[in-house]
Amino acid sequence: MKAKRVLFIRHAECVANRGAEPIISGDSPLTDKGHAQARALSNRLSKMPISSIYASSLKRARVTASYIEQIKGQTAVIDDLYIERLFPETLIGRTRKDQETVRLYRRWEESFIYPDIDVGGGENFDSLKLRAQKVLAHLASIHDPYPAVVTHGYLLRMVFAILYFGDRVTPDLFRPFQEAAVTTNTGVSLCELRMIERSPKWRVLSWNDHSHLNDQLL
Repeated sequence: MKAKRVLFIRHAECVANRGAEPIISGDSPLTDKGHAQARALSNRLSKMPISSIYASSLKRARVTASYIEQIKGQTAVIDDLYIERLFPETLIGRTRKDQETVRLYRRWEESFIYPDIDVGGGENFDSLKLRAQKVLAHLASIHDPYPAVVTHGYLLRMVFAILYFGDRVTPDLFRPFQEAAVTTNTGVSLCELRMIERSPKWRVLSWNDHSHLNDQLL
């Protein structure tokens, strides 16, 4: 089987990325800078042999994907599988600087270190790892030679932690990895997939390439 290549793309800058969202919404829109980043990204991808586009259903990813759709003449498949780690319902609609909000957010962050913690139905380490495994299984199953996936930073780090450590990735392995493996808005990561003896074998070719962004767009 010929190798498949998969482009993983983090969405363009949104209001929440700038810390300018006073109320937690979980679905922040792009900033003006984010729109400019998405245009730069689409220009870069215009000559790449992308066979299909998949995107998270969250606004910041859908709008980023729309720039790629326009330049490639393709329609993205919108799928909740690719959304960012799921916010606890108890945080949505709360003021970010409120002391109780800060306490709940920190408790939620701890759930990616101690998976037995549950904060308002938000994803924790175990549930996010399971979804990241489903992401890789889905991409291995589709018959597209060069799909592009517009998704989110934290999910990407879990996906790549699994690529590096395999299914044995634990909170102890994930914590330093996710702290070091930062992503830039519209950063592009490229992977190769080969089926060997009916098992998917992934190889990371590049991580967080953002050479399409000039200094003003970083």
